[in-house]
Amino acid sequence: DNCLRRSLQHWISMPEALAGYSFAAASAMFALLGEGENALRWLHKLISPGGKLSQTTLYREAGLCLETPLVAMQSIHEMLILVQD
Repeated sequence: DNCLRRSLQHWISMPEALAGYSFAAASAMFALLGEGENALRWLHKLISPGGKLSQTTLYREAGLCLETPLVAMQSIHEMLILVQD
């Protein structure tokens, strides 16, 4: 738990290196840690206007790419199952 938190905090401390998948993965990791507010915040960064996903949920950074929207949906599932706040 502490190792995951430390690694996650280090990783997200470098915003210039983050891609769309990074936002979805950070959301999933925060959900696994039981931090629902942080998980939701990272999903909002991904899907907000000007974020990494288009309105059709296609990944904007690399043409047609399905894994980022799928990881984002998995993160929502994890929040519903794991976060009990």
